[in-house]
Amino acid sequence: MYRFKGEKWKKGVLALALVMACMIPTKPVEAAPTYSYQGKVAPEVASAFTKVLENDLYPRLHVTPLGYPADNYSPDSIFEACTLVDFENDNVPELLVVYPEGYHEEETYSYYDYWRCEVWRWNGKTAERIFNYQDGYEHGYSLVKVDGRICLVYYPFGLATHIYGIQNHQWKQVKYLLSVNTVGEPYMIDNRVVSRKEFYAERDRWMKNEQLLLDITFQDTLQLFHQLSQRYATPSSAKLKVDGKYYTLDSYTIEGNNYFKVRDIAQLMVGTSKEASVQGDASGVRIGLSIDPVVDDDVYVSTGSELKRTNLKPTIATRQITENYSRNVIGRFVSYTYTFDGYKYFPIRELGYLFDFDVQWDNAEKTIVIDTTK
Repeated sequence: MYRFKGEKWKKGVLALALVMACMIPTKPVEAAPTYSYQGKVAPEVASAFTKVLENDLYPRLHVTPLGYPADNYSPDSIFEACTLVDFENDNVPELLVVYPEGYHEEETYSYYDYWRCEVWRWNGKTAERIFNYQDGYEHGYSLVKVDGRICLVYYPFGLATHIYGIQNHQWKQVKYLLSVNTVGEPYMIDNRVVSRKEFYAERDRWMKNEQLLLDITFQDTLQLFHQLSQRYATPSSAKLKVDGKYYTLDSYTIEGNNYFKVRDIAQLMVGTSKEASVQGDASGVRIGLSIDPVVDDDVYVSTGSELKRTNLKPTIATRQITENYSRNVIGRFVSYTYTFDGYKYFPIRELGYLFDFDVQWDNAEKTIVIDTTK
């Protein structure tokens, strides 16, 4: 339960590295646990689980949207385990997480109040939490595969073994094993007293394929983020009308949102009150908030590539987390972007927020309307 400060720095670096690595496209790695889900994740399932991680777990663990420890909270790591497992054996995985909560730091050591294990399931409409267990001690969780089904094993304090799984779409305890502590105490399977021979035969049947969860590696967690970040991008036919003038630009539709190149939009802002410099790299962009004293915040410098159409094709894209800064936004603005052929694409409404122009949808003309005078 106690963790010395020497460990915290190392784990903090890993947590930070994980977040930074998720900002750029990454190929799945091969070091995933045997029982982690390796198949395709449907977009609606991936989106639902991503929201669980971003909107429920991260805020509850007191970290920022990018995963950095908040100023008043410095956890050693975010998750003890974080992976996808197909408990129901239906090619729709469940999200399994094990994490500590209630971090405290003393002069020579740090500790947590308790550990929590959660399982989230896609119910056809949204992600629902079907298992939520809290324990004051860092006990082991593991996965086993019996009769073609994967189950979760939990070892509380003592000699009991609880095995959970999904049956008929319901999360339930499917097996309970109790070993003896002293001479004269009975062996038990579920609610039955059994002989030592029968107990160990049943225990071996369930536990022979056991795999510990708390040995999930940094690469395993990275693969999970990669799986959940996959999106299908289709070329968009969306038209733009900027201050009364019509344009057709390279753009993609991803999950119902229109994404445009940040520099195409910046070029359209030239000569308006919203014109601004643009600087950026893989981690994000700066709009009119230059860190280079030579660059004028109010002047956009063209690269010559703006507003040129290319032959876009449908593709699978990996979503990236970016940190963006703007003269119109106090502090950083975290958003999700995609990079295609070296160009960074943003949702058009987020570009409106960063450049400070008004964005509306004209349903009659099927056109995105941008007004730089508002």
